[in-house]
Amino acid sequence: MALKFKTVTVTIPQTTGPLTINQDVSFGRRIRDRNAEVALKAFKLDYVGGPRDGDIAQAGVSLENVGDEAVEFKIRPTIPPPPIPARFPCW
Repeated sequence: MALKFKTVTVTIPQTTGPLTINQDVSFGRRIRDRNAEVALKAFKLDYVGGPRDGDIAQAGVSLENVGDEAVEFKIRPTIPPPPIPARFPCW
């Protein structure tokens, strides 16, 4: 049984809240063993202006389907909305 790894970069759009991204990766030949897995290697947090309270981003990945030549997976990132600036009345 041959083992093959593929690294795929998925760009998450600038948005807030929950999001679902469906993606697949082709191996270019028939997948004989249906024991595929997916793993989240890393994700980058890049906040402008430095960290703030509530700046917690999460991402999860799940295997959806193993086809004849491709593996389908789903990414579910959650990006918090920016904080609402405090406004104080001036007299």
